[in-house]
Amino acid sequence: RQMCIRDRYQRRVRGFDFTCLEMKDSEQQNCNCAPEELVHQTENSAKNKGVYYYGENALQRYDTTAYNTILTESYYTGQAIHGFTYLRLSDTLFSGSNWSNFCNFVKSMHGY
Repeated sequence: RQMCIRDRYQRRVRGFDFTCLEMKDSEQQNCNCAPEELVHQTENSAKNKGVYYYGENALQRYDTTAYNTILTESYYTGQAIHGFTYLRLSDTLFSGSNWSNFCNFVKSMHGY
């Protein structure tokens, strides 16, 4: 049934946006979830159907581990995702080392 729905909407949908690109399976020890696996499933499905894949972060994180995870997931299929939206912009982003971490992340996303 899901395949039928997906195939029907494939003709109309040009992009698929998915969240949690910054989350690692190993960081979810108290939950019964696997965000990396879920990102891989959705990214592979979009690629196989010729649908643009976009990503975004789910949590308010400013650490290099989260940024590196986003970078890894953005190139999971060997090809860059079509776009990334950074959510949770706040004053915390501009304090301490958070801003320089973010700037380095943006440069990395652009391949600098």
